[in-house]
Amino acid sequence: MTDTIAILDFETTGLAPDRGDRATEVAVLLVDGDSVVERFSTLINPKRSIGEEASRITGITDQMVRSAPSFESVAPELDRLLTDKPVVAHYASFDKKVLHHEFLRLGRTIPTKFFCSCRIARRVYQGAPNHKLGSLAHYLCLDSSFTGHRALADTEMTFRLLQHMRRTLKARHDFPLMPIRLLLSLQDVTRSEVESYINRYKKRQNASRTEAAKRASSYAPMEAVGEESRNPQKLSRNCKQCGRIFAVSREQTARVVLCGRCQIELESRTAKSSPERPNSPNPVTSTPSNQREKQAGGQPFSRREAPTESRISRPSEDKPRPWKITPDGSLVNASTGQTFRKYQYYFDGHRSFPGYVIASYGTPFVPAHHVDRAGG
Repeated sequence: MTDTIAILDFETTGLAPDRGDRATEVAVLLVDGDSVVERFSTLINPKRSIGEEASRITGITDQMVRSAPSFESVAPELDRLLTDKPVVAHYASFDKKVLHHEFLRLGRTIPTKFFCSCRIARRVYQGAPNHKLGSLAHYLCLDSSFTGHRALADTEMTFRLLQHMRRTLKARHDFPLMPIRLLLSLQDVTRSEVESYINRYKKRQNASRTEAAKRASSYAPMEAVGEESRNPQKLSRNCKQCGRIFAVSREQTARVVLCGRCQIELESRTAKSSPERPNSPNPVTSTPSNQREKQAGGQPFSRREAPTESRISRPSEDKPRPWKITPDGSLVNASTGQTFRKYQYYFDGHRSFPGYVIASYGTPFVPAHHVDRAGG
């Protein structure tokens, strides 16, 4: 969503454009930030009589619109002002319906996204007696003499209302600048969730600014190599890999030769090209099966993987193996002479593999390759 929005208001012959009521006046304000960049307002000939009730409310008579342009003449200008812009209106559902039916008579549609300033005001000013445009103008002391029901005056007051809501939320939630896109998005938030919605937005924005500051500090450009930066604790130098100028602290000037980006690329290439060490175990959490294998002299392994030749260290050939198996299948400790259970498969909860359980449940396990077959 851009920061330029269009504020729209129609005056009509009645309240039912789908049953033949036509536009008698239209006004559009183009707003960028806090300033109005363009105004457009004109009476429209509805090509039908204006009812007494509509004339009483708006003050527009048949005589005033007799020489006014038709909507067909006004449509190209409205198309230019409204297409692909967020359109704000007070009671936007009515203005959207009028715009749709007027363009539908010309065999066209206009792509716009409507936002209702009345719905937004209900979420910002929940204590107001009502949220009509004239009532809000009096309640917020925007204009005590405002009566409304003329297109240009209504768009001007809607603009002042949007500005007041931005200032209110800025003070209420300590915003450095209240984004218009955040204000308009409040129309789709329930009244009870407004506070949490804005707090979540602030948290995301703070995280984005922190991340952007970290990236900027990693590749902070300097004006010239060797000159002191604005930070007296840092100097600038050229990267030996790409030539980019980057910031470096005074303590690191002797050993830092690459910028952060080149350093990351170098570490990535080194990690891909270095061969995997055959005897280096993977880090795992401390589980009972890992503890049992450590006590028996093996290397820790993941519960989701069976031990492989590269991951379990074997005793060297010149040293006697600590365990032996007798011809009858018993397991004997070579140093203490203790005899334990016969050969069986050990199940660690995920896979089974050959070895020896040397006592009851929960006691150490001896892998098969740590055992010599004694006596043939």
